[in-house]
Amino acid sequence: MNTSRSCYRSQAKRHEDSGVAGLLSTALDYADRYGWSVIPVTKKKAVGQWKKYQADRPTVADLRKMFSRRSVTGLALISGGVSDRLRIRDYDVQSAYDEWAASHPTLAKELPTVKTRKGAHVYYRADLPDCVRKCGDGEVRAGGGYTLAPPSAHPDGGGYAWIIEPSNGIPWLDDPVSEGLALPAEDVLPRKARVRSEIQDASSFQETPQKPQNPSNTSPGVSETSRLSSIAPCEVDYSGGQHPDLEFLAKLHQPTGGGQRHRRIFDYAQAVKGLPGEWGPRERDAAFWLWWADAKHVVLTNDDDLSFAEFHGAFERVQFAGGIDWPDVLRRSQAEALPVDEAGCPLGTQTIIRVCAVLQRHHGDKPFYLSGEIAGGLLGKGLWVGGQILRTLVRRGVLRLVEKGSNQTGKASTYFYLPTLHEVYKITLRADRKKEPGP
Repeated sequence: MNTSRSCYRSQAKRHEDSGVAGLLSTALDYADRYGWSVIPVTKKKAVGQWKKYQADRPTVADLRKMFSRRSVTGLALISGGVSDRLRIRDYDVQSAYDEWAASHPTLAKELPTVKTRKGAHVYYRADLPDCVRKCGDGEVRAGGGYTLAPPSAHPDGGGYAWIIEPSNGIPWLDDPVSEGLALPAEDVLPRKARVRSEIQDASSFQETPQKPQNPSNTSPGVSETSRLSSIAPCEVDYSGGQHPDLEFLAKLHQPTGGGQRHRRIFDYAQAVKGLPGEWGPRERDAAFWLWWADAKHVVLTNDDDLSFAEFHGAFERVQFAGGIDWPDVLRRSQAEALPVDEAGCPLGTQTIIRVCAVLQRHHGDKPFYLSGEIAGGLLGKGLWVGGQILRTLVRRGVLRLVEKGSNQTGKASTYFYLPTLHEVYKITLRADRKKEPGP
């Protein structure tokens, strides 16, 4: 028997025996070990106001307060971007799970799996829209709801127990559709989008106007133009006008879950407006479609017309262009010296330390904004990794958290980078290791 899994089972048994205190211990472990957004339940009903935790994971203080209620009988996980893109395939019928496991024996032995009263829950991480979709034999719980987890009891008898425990984290799947754990994109469109698609199909007898030929397709940059044309509804001539940092900015400002679309559009429009060059309607169109190619799979309001209009409106309204030039910050950070005590940090953490040094110099003796999403994005990683790095730097005394941000307000946390503050501005602040950074 796997000793680590045996240890988890014994812990789960102790949690079951120790009631609410055991559930709190498990919730804290899930939140710390896997980055899950955990909430308490009574039977199968969430305790208190839980929807805010679809955007921000509860803090340790939040969990202690929520799990202090005597009515708590179990715990649940909020899947989606807030839980490091956790997705759960819910099989309501045991035979359906058995059939999938027989067809995918390797995955069935590796993916964390929970035994439920009727079937099984299979856990994985993937890039999917944050939503719940019905299947004939259960659901794909990719976000927008919560799922009871071990060691919760089922109100009708029995309980939730690990069959395969996540001893090494939750595996990432590049293509969960081909692995039988998610629905194809055309099957997960919101109802309005499906209806609109059906109307368009029914109207296919109408003559479709021919797209004008673009004589400039042989110009430099045609490969990127062709890629943009494949995702945009019109020909886009963007050759000669594309800034090399545009694709980086489009990736950096991607939403990671529901409720972020509007803010990400505004921030992206501000960043694009700060790039050099002419930004006429066609150049803005190309910039939007580059962003929308990935964003449309995550946002809850999957309406390209609405997002397109909001992007152009934001571009006109933005008071000042550019905000922080993150590509330039990343380039300048390479010349920053690393504090001697931080030489043992991983390369990604060292990069964020140097980025913070650049930001502090840029802001003088004032605090600077930095979110976990931006920090993770600069490394090509996610919100959870970026947030963990910032928390670590606060604990190590490299950063001082000034004000905690919130995903709900779209406001990032503010920090002081203590080495620069001390060396350049001769200001000495005590590192505050008690505060936990926000987004």
